[in-house]
Amino acid sequence: MLPGILCAFATFVVFNIAVIIRFHLPHVGHRLKTMTAVWGVLLLLYGGLYSLFRVAPLTSGEGIVFFLNGVLIYLFLFLTYCYCYFVSDHSLSVLYMMTLDSLPDKRMTLGDLQRRFPYDELLRQRLIDLQNNGFLVMEGDGYRLTPKGMRQARIAGALKRFLQLEPGG
Repeated sequence: MLPGILCAFATFVVFNIAVIIRFHLPHVGHRLKTMTAVWGVLLLLYGGLYSLFRVAPLTSGEGIVFFLNGVLIYLFLFLTYCYCYFVSDHSLSVLYMMTLDSLPDKRMTLGDLQRRFPYDELLRQRLIDLQNNGFLVMEGDGYRLTPKGMRQARIAGALKRFLQLEPGG
């Protein structure tokens, strides 16, 4: 089982390096698609690394379990990476904390924060993000959820209700 785990971690290290390099090249329009594509291509690397160890052949039940164990670890590392990416990229709370941390005295008044982050601009950026990711479309002077947006709203709503989370985003 250890070869699958080691191969998963090695492949994930290569994934991180590849994503960093790709995101420092010309603008990436849809980063999740890019990260998913890199993950998928590197799944082949995982298979190659695993075959180098030749501990248990993929023709045996044990070999298949060891191989799939590593694939699952690689998948879970990727999903954790995506979560951290989206929290860093989309969280207003993280944005506020980073701004406060960048100041010499680490302090701003509520008025300073409101001027620095006007609500209308934050809302506009969020709506553009939702449109770019296919969650809603503009119809006339209003917005409408796409089927993808409705599905995500239902999933998130069910999770928030199940976990008894507070309203808000």
